[in-house]
Amino acid sequence: MTLTVDERKKIRVFLCYCALAVFMFYVLFPLYWMLLTSLKTNEEISGAWKFPFWFERGATLFHYEELLFADWSNFTDFYVNTIWITVLVVAESLVISVLAAYSLSRMRFFGSEFLGTGVFCNLE
Repeated sequence: MTLTVDERKKIRVFLCYCALAVFMFYVLFPLYWMLLTSLKTNEEISGAWKFPFWFERGATLFHYEELLFADWSNFTDFYVNTIWITVLVVAESLVISVLAAYSLSRMRFFGSEFLGTGVFCNLE
């Protein structure tokens, strides 16, 4: 049986979508698992006899409440510190890259255009 061009194209598109579905499952399943686990109670998490793919007693926000509002939790301090460091590093990298790209764009030598573009795009 000979397939027409249109049928081969449909098969190829179907196989691409199948591969994409497998890849999406591979990427999204850990995120689903983390979210599901964070919304379970401690008993449901530690219970080996439980079925792990859904809630037995309903979702709870207890872990998020403990993380954000408990006296012993320093999560908000750590989060603010992380944001502060990130902003400083990005700003420093941007300033250094722009200055280096500007100076490299004024110099003429073999590969200077490529090097200037790489520094400007932060492809160190």
